[in-house]
Amino acid sequence: MTKLKQLLRAAQGDLPITVRHERWMSSNPNPIYSEKALEFAQQALQRNVGGSRKRARLFRASGMARCPRSRMFTYLGMPKRLDIDSQLAGIFSMGEFIHLRWQMAGITEGWLVSPEVPVESPEIMLGGTMDGVLYDNSGFELKSINSHGYRRVMDFGPKEEHLLQVHAYMIMRKEVSDRFSIVYENKDTSEWREFRVTYDQVIAQKAMNEIESLISNYTSNTLPPMLSSCETKEGYIWRGCEFRDICPSASWPESTDGGV
Repeated sequence: MTKLKQLLRAAQGDLPITVRHERWMSSNPNPIYSEKALEFAQQALQRNVGGSRKRARLFRASGMARCPRSRMFTYLGMPKRLDIDSQLAGIFSMGEFIHLRWQMAGITEGWLVSPEVPVESPEIMLGGTMDGVLYDNSGFELKSINSHGYRRVMDFGPKEEHLLQVHAYMIMRKEVSDRFSIVYENKDTSEWREFRVTYDQVIAQKAMNEIESLISNYTSNTLPPMLSSCETKEGYIWRGCEFRDICPSASWPESTDGGV
């Protein structure tokens, strides 16, 4: 899609990021960031030194539609595999820096008011960190994906797991805003597109059903079953799973005090 078509589409709809970000990028081919953006970047990079930031023990909104057994392992603080190869580590690192680039641009231009906003609802054992809050008080979530995934999103719209994720955020902050912007960037080409999502009761209920199922497993000390696709120890979900070393033979731990 040409830049002009992108701008025209944004002007005709409710896309609070697109026009402002495109204009800022066009006038800043070699970006100069604000002091506030540079300070945020420094804090974000320092936060990752020595490992992930400490989080409350809650099921994470970013895990919506993913393997419930893996989500329970994370909640219980069970040991992750240590043999992450360099390619997978590079993918994670690229995603982090793409997020940082967008957040720094948004802070500098002003369309992003608050980056990395934590939200929690302990009463439903749910929490997460939004990529940010926009100037109109709606939410912001960025997703970097490869060309194949990007084409599918362009054809069919945001992925289900991402719709569930932002609805989980909206459930937790429903008194604040019922709108979200999901921006997809093709990490192979740097193309991007913003999708505007408004609260949908059907999607919200599906998100709550997932959480309620996990709560039921937890209160009954029961691990969710393995995914059928992982029983053969093949496929991309199995290869990328942080718990594949313990998953097949795992049982409920004697102590659950070490969750994250």
